[in-house]
Formats: sequence, C-alpha cells, structure tokens
Amino acid sequence: MEVRLLKPEDMFKLREIHKKFYKDEFIFPYDRVGKVLDQFVVAEGEEIITFGTLELTAEIIAITNKDFSAKIRREALYKLYDCLVFNADVNGHDIIHCMAIDDEKWFRHLKKVGFQECRGKYLYNKVSGK
Repeated sequence: MEVRLLKPEDMFKLREIHKKFYKDEFIFPYDRVGKVLDQFVVAEGEEIITFGTLELTAEIIAITNKDFSAKIRREALYKLYDCLVFNADVNGHDIIHCMAIDDEKWFRHLKKVGFQECRGKYLYNKVSGK
C-alpha cells in the first residue's frame, strides 16, 4: 500500500468510485470550483483504496454588537455579507460556510437568505498547538 500524489489517469477510477458510493452524498470534488492544496491517493498497485484532498474553505465568522437595533444590525450584516461574498468569489471559492449557529432565530434567518443545511455532521481537529 502506497500514498502518492493524484495522477491524471486516476480520474476515471475516482469518478467510478464516487458514482458507486457517494453520488447521493456530495458532488464529485472536481465538479466544484473550490481551492485545493495537494491531492493524494492511497493505492494497492493500480487499485485506488482512498483519495483525499485538502480543500480551502471560506467560512464567515461574524461578531455583532447587539446593543444596536435589529434593523440596523440586519442592514450592517447584509453589507458585510455582500463584501464577503464578493471576496470569496474573487478568491476562487464557490461556497461560503457559516458554522456553529447556536441562535435558532438567527439560524432560521440565514436559511431565509439562502444558506442551506449541510448533510452529515461537521467535525474539526486541531493540527497544531496554536
């Protein structure tokens, strides 16, 4: 079993694996525009066991001063959102994430303006002591 960089000739087999096991869970990674770092394959000879890529994602983190009225906060948030969407697009991202929404009212509002719930559960893992 070896770990190696993805090769162009791996794409056909990866599409087959995706179609067979994951077509209803997520779109094939290369059918998106997202920014990726290196892509790796774990293989036994020419048979692919696992593929993985580290995708750079855009996540909105917002801090709002709740001393202002809801009307002013909403207007400010729309202005911020427009700026962040433009910035994400310019930098090659086709999806913006907004995670860890604990406020149910805010969660419903984000869905009204176009955010969609993710399938599955999100996990994280710190990779350094920072």
